[in-house]
Amino acid sequence: MGIGIRTISLVRERQSDQGTFGRLIIDPLTTLKTGELPFRDINKDGWTDTEYSRIPAGVYRCQFTTSLKFPLGSFQLLHVESDRRTGVRIHKGNWCGDKKLGFCSDIEGCILLGTVIEPRLCLKNGNKVQWGIFNSTQAYDKFMDKMGKNQFDLEIFEEFI
Repeated sequence: MGIGIRTISLVRERQSDQGTFGRLIIDPLTTLKTGELPFRDINKDGWTDTEYSRIPAGVYRCQFTTSLKFPLGSFQLLHVESDRRTGVRIHKGNWCGDKKLGFCSDIEGCILLGTVIEPRLCLKNGNKVQWGIFNSTQAYDKFMDKMGKNQFDLEIFEEFI
């Protein structure tokens, strides 16, 4: 999008009620795992349901900002108007399932980072096994080391297998 602004890619590879999982390609040698909410359009109005769904694929400018929830800062995706929502961030967490179906979730539309995607026991949802994203702190620290606090464009693709 912008001249001199770095672009990184998020490739969504699989989805279920337990989350949408993919990979974040920062450079040829650095790839991290991602977790997002599953896609939901409960109202069948053509818009994703902002509290229950991932954002649409596309290109988003990302800026390092602070907030009440993230006082130390994190990257926020700007101008997610096509989905009528604000406050979408890249941060740490493990679970990204559909809460309405009883799955654990640490997000309301954000993007989680990790190094491993696997099934584990979630104590938050009645001790059920659920797919999640793990080693989140390690992945987030690596992401921050690579990105600093510099703006970048995030291009989100869907290549479901």
